[in-house]
Amino acid sequence: MRWLRCGLLISLASLLLPAAGNPAASKYLVYIGTYTGPDSKGIYVYRFDTATGKVDSLGLAGEMIRPSFLALHPNQRFLYAVSELGNDGRVNGSITAFAIDRKSGVLTPLNTVSSGGGGSCHLVVDRTGRSLVVADYGSGRVASLQVNPDGRLSGPVSVMQHSGSSVDPKRQTGPHAHAVVLSPDNRFVLVPDLGLDQIRIYRLDPATATLTPADPPFVAAKAGSGPRHLVFSPDGRFAYSLHEMGSLVTVWAYTAVSGHLAEVQTISTLPARTPRRKLRWTPKADSSTLPIAVTTALPSSQLIRATAGSRWWSTIRREAALRVTLPSIRPGAICLRPTRTPITSSSSP
Repeated sequence: MRWLRCGLLISLASLLLPAAGNPAASKYLVYIGTYTGPDSKGIYVYRFDTATGKVDSLGLAGEMIRPSFLALHPNQRFLYAVSELGNDGRVNGSITAFAIDRKSGVLTPLNTVSSGGGGSCHLVVDRTGRSLVVADYGSGRVASLQVNPDGRLSGPVSVMQHSGSSVDPKRQTGPHAHAVVLSPDNRFVLVPDLGLDQIRIYRLDPATATLTPADPPFVAAKAGSGPRHLVFSPDGRFAYSLHEMGSLVTVWAYTAVSGHLAEVQTISTLPARTPRRKLRWTPKADSSTLPIAVTTALPSSQLIRATAGSRWWSTIRREAALRVTLPSIRPGAICLRPTRTPITSSSSP
């Protein structure tokens, strides 16, 4: 086995769900989205034993094009995946809804709809299970969709087009919405926009899947830093944004009434005395110093940083580190959910 490139391994931690009726369950289904090609056909499923760390392949769960990010419905019966198409802004990406077979892990397609823009890269289902919000990186849009009781999706209800640019002449000539993050109370959606150096803020009406800009509609990040992802602290008082281009983490104080963010601190994710050179990312390059995702799924004193192209997750606390071994698949995203039936064998079927 090789170390799995942990580009979006952070989703494994953030979507760890206790088994219904058995909170101590140690066996889970792990779904891995991929950038498809000759050696990859879509979403793969594994059986993961947290007690032993063993991972067994169950094969292809669902075939689709470029499922680079996955999300689970709160009822754990449905899975949603983007097709990351149209990063050039010329065509729209799409979202596919799947029903989950709890025993085998196989995904059955329910329907596929437009994501409302090009380069769909991130999505989230709200806590009521009635709305889904997606970020379209290529066209710099955010769209909301209704989720039906049977798990199927409607077409886009709200499509919010970002506009503007920032200081980098190569990567920030236009908007690039990179993530959609729900506030702890499910009332707001926060959207880091790498192209604008902004975090856009929208009010969400889950009943109608409608988005409206908050007041104020955004906060500005450090010029040229390229905000990519964001998470909230467990108590909901703070948010942490990760900035890909500047290798920074910014701490924000969060006001729940208005959804407003106020900057508290910005620090580098790089070790002290790291040479200050311009970091340039290409698909073939080892981008081990480019931070791309954060989570507070572990104890709140440990802030995790995932690194694209590296073989480990580092933490801002030097003494903490976490490694995950998985079979070699070019990953786009990982989510995991528990199996509801006891598993007596760890071998693949």
